[in-house]
Amino acid sequence: RALFRGHTGALLKVIGLSAAVLAMGYVIAGYLPLFMQQEVGLLPGTTAGIASVSAFLAIALALSTGFVIDRIGRRATLILIFGLLGILIFPAMWIMNNSGANVVVIAALQMILAGLAGAVAVPAYAAFTSIFPPSVRYTGAAIGFGVGSAVGGGFGPYLAGQATVITGSPYAPALVIGLAAVIGISIAI
Repeated sequence: RALFRGHTGALLKVIGLSAAVLAMGYVIAGYLPLFMQQEVGLLPGTTAGIASVSAFLAIALALSTGFVIDRIGRRATLILIFGLLGILIFPAMWIMNNSGANVVVIAALQMILAGLAGAVAVPAYAAFTSIFPPSVRYTGAAIGFGVGSAVGGGFGPYLAGQATVITGSPYAPALVIGLAAVIGISIAI
């Protein structure tokens, strides 16, 4: 009860951050391999290999994000990574699609995007608990993350698919990433 009575604003921030982080992660991990197959013409095995290597890079970048947080702070790190993802997604998709199916270029771009999507989770997840006082810290973080996960992880890929259908553009999911970046930055500020 104390969470909902006195910390609704903090809970909504955690829900929003969680939704933004997971929408980005699921669209990048789920939509881009399909984009590489359907639009660029890569084989499923190739895209699976790129996705696997990208996941390892995401782990490495997530681990090194702690050093960035120590240097510039959690808020600045969130804003930086959300901003980079929001800015880079469309050009990266365009280059992938116009690279002549150059696997090296496509893999490098996917690794950068997946790495940043993994890295943005580090300061966001730390913020989930720090935003609440000790009496409701873990309840608030758990409920906020759970609801945000359902919203971002559930609706992010759905919105990406719907944006593609509505616009007819394979680049439309970049709008979902851009929206998630704007939400994440506005909460971080």
